[in-house]
Amino acid sequence: MNDLHDLALILQSRFPLVVVETHEEPRVVALLEQAANLEGLALFIWSVADGLRRSSNTQPITQTYEFLDALRHIDKTQQNGVYVMLDAHPYLAEPVNARLVREIANEYNKTARTLVFVSPRIELNAELARMSARFALSVPGLEAIQGLLREEMQLWARQGNGEPVRGEKEALHLLARHLSGMALDDARRLARQAIRNDGLITHQDIDHVLRFKYDALGAGSVLSLELDTASFAQVGGVKRLKHWLELRRDVFVGDAGAGLQPPKGIMLLGVQGSGKSLAAKAVAGAWGVPLLRLDFATLYNKFFGETERNLREAL
Repeated sequence: MNDLHDLALILQSRFPLVVVETHEEPRVVALLEQAANLEGLALFIWSVADGLRRSSNTQPITQTYEFLDALRHIDKTQQNGVYVMLDAHPYLAEPVNARLVREIANEYNKTARTLVFVSPRIELNAELARMSARFALSVPGLEAIQGLLREEMQLWARQGNGEPVRGEKEALHLLARHLSGMALDDARRLARQAIRNDGLITHQDIDHVLRFKYDALGAGSVLSLELDTASFAQVGGVKRLKHWLELRRDVFVGDAGAGLQPPKGIMLLGVQGSGKSLAAKAVAGAWGVPLLRLDFATLYNKFFGETERNLREAL
């Protein structure tokens, strides 16, 4: 996915409002600067700390620190351009602010002012949502993470004693696989922490990455992370299951799918006490994948629609 191309396409499509939900604010701003340059548009940036300013200027426009004042300035100006509003989500619930945003959007055909809202979480009312486009940053894949790990290992070797990073090949592969799909900045920080801790990549580093990902997704929900997995040496019998898992491992967690969608999971059926939970832990341990437990006691809710919402968020 080409983020710059996709963002420039949204600007070319003349959406008056653009929503970007992300924690990677500097990366989004850098992309917006490039996209605005490609389209020949002026770029302005607002935050409650710095006010409204042109991206090439450190001095803010007077009396634009407050969100409402910044919107009033944008509403009155004839300057076409892209106006990036950082962390504006607390102010969008105010009726006056929402109305002024709508008026700016309605005047887009006269004065092309694109408002871009950048925040970890943004909710627009129905009237504003229908006039907006949403943009999502692409996440790094396995190859990008492997390149990132090589960079960090080389940097550690240069800054340290010249010794290379040590570790098991399997642990390094698992680290790259579990870091893929995360925000680039988060992946780099976790990679540095794993490498600079002792210059050794171990399975303890994998557990730390899994814990970070679980916390980022929202710890304390109906899902709980089980770091204490098992091995099939602890599971008696089930020879056919063990053989099947060995044959199918690459289909689920490897690259043997040849572009096909991998299976959604495994269903374990058995009477109470037959070892289903232990077998599930053993599968996670054998395949090196995280194990999340869904607590049905916290899933159900007495209020209408809440049970379905909890299940949807968990999945």
